[in-house]
Amino acid sequence: MKTPKKIVVFVIMLAIFTDMLMYGLVVPFLPIHAESLGASQSEIGLLFASYAIALFVATPLFGALADRIGRKKLIELPPVK
Repeated sequence: MKTPKKIVVFVIMLAIFTDMLMYGLVVPFLPIHAESLGASQSEIGLLFASYAIALFVATPLFGALADRIGRKKLIELPPVK
């Protein structure tokens, strides 16, 4: 039995919306929490920069990997512990 395309698209859109919503809720409070833990402004800046750098590096690598082994297999890979 095949899943209707509309349901698949809806589930993917819901997952993306939830991810972006949670990111939007956490990010504004992250600097406040980091300051309460004693982090300096420079350390907080490095925290946000490290995310951007990791995303910048990982995106083309995972894109090439998806082209090589397939998107479905890449998504199905278990997280590394």
